[in-house]
Amino acid sequence: MAGEPDRIIRQMEPLLKRLKCSPLRNMSQLHDLPGHPFPKQGIYVFYEQGKPLYVGCSDGLGTRILQHRSSDPNKAAFAFILTRDEWRLWKNPIWERDLYKKDKELVEIRNSKGEQTKVKLSKGAMLDDKSIKQDFQLQRERIKEMQVRVIEIEDEYEQAMFEIYAAYVLSTPYNTFKTT
Repeated sequence: MAGEPDRIIRQMEPLLKRLKCSPLRNMSQLHDLPGHPFPKQGIYVFYEQGKPLYVGCSDGLGTRILQHRSSDPNKAAFAFILTRDEWRLWKNPIWERDLYKKDKELVEIRNSKGEQTKVKLSKGAMLDDKSIKQDFQLQRERIKEMQVRVIEIEDEYEQAMFEIYAAYVLSTPYNTFKTT
């Protein structure tokens, strides 16, 4: 294990070059990923209008990428993040500050269109609200129109470090590694 972290760190820049050179695929073109039907392990990046938005990693890449379009907010994490952003809760102190209240108290929130509602700050409670649920559906549809880049990375440590590295270097606005 001695020297292993240094070897992984030296791989970050070459992996980033590989990622940037990988094809930018439409969501309908995932069937031709290397290692068809789907690569087993690696990193994916969602792009919209050529801009990287979100980096993720998975041991089942194809399945995981498609799950971001799911109606289940626990599987469609990126769609829920985009919904939180629409309701001005992404990287908003109210989310972290009031998270402990999420199952107890209603919090007043407003979306970018000026619509207002009161909800508990949990995925399930938020999606019980008709307006928020509609926005979640719109974000799922938005993801279907995005493009994705994928690279295979088998080593779990290399994969974990590269997810953070790529999110940092690509300045993806919807990644956070903050724990609550």
